[in-house]
Amino acid sequence: MLVLAWLYRLTNNETLCKVLGEGLRGLAPNACCCHGGILHAYHMERLSIWSLTWSGGQKREDRIQETHDMGLRGVWMNQQKNIPNGKSSFDLIDQEKFFRELEIKEDAIFLDAVCGCGDYALAAASRIGEQGRIYAFDLQEGIIDRLTDKIVAEGITNVVPRVAGPLSLPLGNNTIDICLMVITFHDLVPQGDDQKALGEIKRVLKPSGVLAVIEFKKIPGHLGSPINIRIRSAELDETLRFHGFTSVKPREIKVGEYSYLSLYRKDNWQSY
Repeated sequence: MLVLAWLYRLTNNETLCKVLGEGLRGLAPNACCCHGGILHAYHMERLSIWSLTWSGGQKREDRIQETHDMGLRGVWMNQQKNIPNGKSSFDLIDQEKFFRELEIKEDAIFLDAVCGCGDYALAAASRIGEQGRIYAFDLQEGIIDRLTDKIVAEGITNVVPRVAGPLSLPLGNNTIDICLMVITFHDLVPQGDDQKALGEIKRVLKPSGVLAVIEFKKIPGHLGSPINIRIRSAELDETLRFHGFTSVKPREIKVGEYSYLSLYRKDNWQSY
């Protein structure tokens, strides 16, 4: 079921923003919240974010970002994207701890299966040498185009962006050291796509490869996806076990106030 999704910024008019928020709640229950004068809303398959500002009584409407079409990444725009107090899920985690837990190596082959704007993939690029490779996949062509432009502009040579999704990975068997899924898995289960996606991930992971999953904690608050669609770490562990994965650590890894990280390997990986 799709949830109508828009984000509005009404400059210096928090009251009006709240009124609009209440109106949208009627169309998309549990999908909207008003926080700090900004109306946040989410679309569960494709999120288009617009900034509406007012100047001299004239409305100016700018499409400023699209995120991936599967799963949610809480999106808070920063000043450079024309929305104040902006953050992405990458900004909300302890980035150094995250990469320490991954134990990423300079020659690693890394896959961000639903890369969105590419924050995680680009950060991994600085930690992986020229002998390694980062695959950044997303089903939204516009996102991949923008990521490609950034990679070229910054002279990054070890990131390979591609229009693709986790249900059909254009990669060979046993080729990936680390597969990352960020704020995505909670959508796969209700859509019935978890088995197919995890089958693809098992296929491309090396025998000792790691699946890293980041999700929002199932706790109340304005930040993150609606609480009713979040997945607890224990539920995630159970689902992954059912599909042939073993948890690397017995407990979730706290990587931020709002997010957790769970790491998995394919069953019987030590026997290879």
